[in-house]
Amino acid sequence: MKKLLTVFLAAALALTIVGCAPKVRDDVQFLEIYVLDVGYGKDWCDAIADEFKKQDWVKEKYPNLDIGIQFNDIVSYGASKVEGGPAANSIDLIFDEQGSTMADKYLNGERIVCDLTEVVFNQKVPGEDVYYKDKMLPSIRDSSRYLAAGYTGEEEAQYFYAPWYIGMAGINYNEEILDAFNLEVPLTTDQWLDSMEVIKQANGSNPAYPYTYSLLQSKDAPNYCEYLMPVWWAQYSGSDEYANFYSGIVNGRRSKDIFKNMGRLYNLEVMEEAFRYDNGYLSPSSFQQDYMITQTQVISGEAVYYICGDWFDREMIGVREEMEEANRTVYNTKMMRTPIVSAIVEKTPSIVSVAENDGDPDTDADDILAEVVKAVDANDYSQAPEGVTETDYETIADARRVTMALGSFSSAYVPSYATAKDIAFDFLLFMATDIAQDAYIRATNGASLPFTYNVKEKNPELFESISPYQQVRQEYFISESLPLDILPMPNMFPLARYGGVGAYTWSNIYTTFSASGNTRHAQDFYDATIAHWTDQKWREALAAAALPA
Repeated sequence: MKKLLTVFLAAALALTIVGCAPKVRDDVQFLEIYVLDVGYGKDWCDAIADEFKKQDWVKEKYPNLDIGIQFNDIVSYGASKVEGGPAANSIDLIFDEQGSTMADKYLNGERIVCDLTEVVFNQKVPGEDVYYKDKMLPSIRDSSRYLAAGYTGEEEAQYFYAPWYIGMAGINYNEEILDAFNLEVPLTTDQWLDSMEVIKQANGSNPAYPYTYSLLQSKDAPNYCEYLMPVWWAQYSGSDEYANFYSGIVNGRRSKDIFKNMGRLYNLEVMEEAFRYDNGYLSPSSFQQDYMITQTQVISGEAVYYICGDWFDREMIGVREEMEEANRTVYNTKMMRTPIVSAIVEKTPSIVSVAENDGDPDTDADDILAEVVKAVDANDYSQAPEGVTETDYETIADARRVTMALGSFSSAYVPSYATAKDIAFDFLLFMATDIAQDAYIRATNGASLPFTYNVKEKNPELFESISPYQQVRQEYFISESLPLDILPMPNMFPLARYGGVGAYTWSNIYTTFSASGNTRHAQDFYDATIAHWTDQKWREALAAAALPA
């Protein structure tokens, strides 16, 4: 989730680190861990390791246990070390984002990482009467399954890596600035776009926010914008249809007609309106500054919206403290549930009908949609406008659950040749305990491991101690009335991983929209993808993924 180094630079730096590092223990009582910095630091791993070593069963099983932790932000470091083999690597447990790739790697004819299915996923959590796989958030667990080429859905679930963070992505908003414009947190994409138009039309006259733009993005992570696109797509089409796209299935059969899915177009249209240069909603400095500079501007009140993930909150702890010590105002930033794509009213005829018969010419379908979203958030169908059917209410409820979290992209894996693999398996199991949940939350100021855990209920004192930002996010994840539906990562599907099927044939669409003089529109990107996938290319993709036509 952070800046990517080139493979050459990463490899060179890794060699430098190896060459200078002192020799460490490499025996069955020493667990060597590597943690990639993705915004959550490594304090969480230190904290969990400390708790792990305190457990009586751990002391009995590993009387001479010690744990060493390496940490850097080199994306390919862990994977490169593992691929070097036992002669070059002594790390037993890697926490990074390369698991889906490593699951396909072999060394001397054997898979290079351990199968965690039986030794972790099908084991009970230490001290708790629940299996590891059952305590994990279902959508993240299912997204972490290994789907080999030719996967049909009939096979038993198999896991070669374990997720280790949630990483909820979405739109961060500045609460005080919205209040200054008498704007509510947007519930629909039309409301989101309208709020930016209101701020633009104020022309800097509001003393609380003397700018005309609303949205600000950094140069280091423009891909954060892409995390929203699948959400609006799946809100409109349904999460099952979103998954079917990456399986190549439409109307029960495999067909390149998957690219005609309208959710793909509607999410692009929202992005175009938000990022289009002529609209002026996006700060001119977007995609140019370091992420810490941009995020400092956000909490300084120089932006209303910032698309990012919940790691943003931890990254800014030190900056907030420095600003407070200097008596600078620190603005209250939170993450909203992603607004519902307004085009969904095409699939909810009763919402359209209620708007048409409202009697107020200023009321449109999006106004009624927003009222339904409020009812969904309250988990009370009776609060929906009269005339909205229960079926349409449930359609909106299903859409409201959809979210993008990078948890299924995270991966903890164990080299097949690791010396301390048994400790590594036990450490992963321990990470599912309530003890580990508290340690992780405390160390990250509120972020979460990918397990079912209601910290507000089980440890209310800890919940009250975390940041308001993370309290809001925690509420999303512990909601029983509106459980989140976390979308799977495309790379888990053979058709994407081996066949090269993706949502669009053009990358960085959002930066194209934001360029001065751009003439490409959402429809152009949508049509170009359909045109790209000829019958021949489609057959080749299916063959590469070992899938029948």
